[in-house]
Amino acid sequence: MKTKLQKISLIGIFLVASSAIGYGSLQAKETENLQQTKGRGYPRDFATTYKADCMVEAQNHLPEEDAVKICECTMKRFKVLYSYEEYQKLSSQEQQDVGLYCSNQVLDTEEN
Repeated sequence: MKTKLQKISLIGIFLVASSAIGYGSLQAKETENLQQTKGRGYPRDFATTYKADCMVEAQNHLPEEDAVKICECTMKRFKVLYSYEEYQKLSSQEQQDVGLYCSNQVLDTEEN
């Protein structure tokens, strides 16, 4: 039951982190960061900023170790599945799908 509640609360974490990145500090720095990573269009500081924003929210709901794993998983998954331009246009449902995938990977692994 605790794990299900954690997974439900994680949906909000990924929406907040993704929203903050999509419209917050990265957007302002985007013009300064002309160098992009691996042809997918992500600014150089995307990973650092995303993890920091995600961790602020995740640590309110999870132990730090789980928060780190889930934030790293979602950040990597976004970068693999979407270009930066696509990432910025993701719907809430698409963001939740990535968050749930990663929370299942991390939290389900720990239960077994």
